[in-house]
Amino acid sequence: MASAARRSSLLTSADSKWVEDQLLPYLGLKSVQITQDADYEGTYPDIWVQGRVITVTREWARQGMHERRKRLLHEGLHLVGFGHGAKERKMGYYSQPAKDTYTKALYERELK
Repeated sequence: MASAARRSSLLTSADSKWVEDQLLPYLGLKSVQITQDADYEGTYPDIWVQGRVITVTREWARQGMHERRKRLLHEGLHLVGFGHGAKERKMGYYSQPAKDTYTKALYERELK
């Protein structure tokens, strides 16, 4: 893929630039594919990763800029080996955004 983050209509150009300029270098990744599921009507999950592809939804796009990027970071952490086991929960890394204190603190400290 030519660009680091393929832009979808739910992914703003500013978010795409943040992924390319901030997130990918921070995680040590060269690229990621970001797709959208505009037909998904659920509120949770609103973003997920499968293989090397992150999918965003309308609910994700409704979030404020920092919350969208925090959730992109959360999915990016899956790409570098994070799961949702006991080790990650002990660190505060949870799939529910409101409980995910690890990603929130990391975003605030490193990528905001």
